[in-house]
Amino acid sequence: RFGGGVFSPSLYIGAMAGGAFGIVAAMLFPEQSSSHGLYALIGMGGVAAAVLGAPISTILIVFELTGGFDVAIALMLTISISTGLTQAVYGRSFFHLQLEGRGLVLTEGAHRTIMFTLAVRDFMHHVSSDEPTAIASDGDPRLTQSDTLETALRLFDTTGQERLPVVAERNADEVIGWATHVAALDRFNKGLIDANVEEHR
Repeated sequence: RFGGGVFSPSLYIGAMAGGAFGIVAAMLFPEQSSSHGLYALIGMGGVAAAVLGAPISTILIVFELTGGFDVAIALMLTISISTGLTQAVYGRSFFHLQLEGRGLVLTEGAHRTIMFTLAVRDFMHHVSSDEPTAIASDGDPRLTQSDTLETALRLFDTTGQERLPVVAERNADEVIGWATHVAALDRFNKGLIDANVEEHR
């Protein structure tokens, strides 16, 4: 985790990497290479664009810093390659990965995030110790504690049942609780309300 955020470290790492590349290029091709500062600027733009997932904004930022369009082609080529590689390997930017780690998925709506982050354990009713141990019948639909809310709602929809047994992870016949359709929908609605409150803070 970066103590100073994501933006400043990406600029620093990009500038250092670009400057180092410029030094090596000047040693190998002294007559054809440009100044070290130019390589540092291009490297800074390439890393920042890949980390933030904002290639166009990064291009405009570098243009504002330089006040000219002399490095336009090299900058756009570098940013295109870095962004393309990041999307090919990770499918999203580092910034988006960091947000997803905190439960904020920008590419999907709040309802999709809630459906896949909440699990059956969040709304199930546990069987008390004084209740007799129930055994799930073979072939009957069942859930586990780790199943997502999306899985549970789909199973409620396909079976038409209002209550489903929740079985143990290691023993698919031992019923450890019950999940109801009403409880699942109630937890889903509560998640939407919480997400809306968080967005408008």
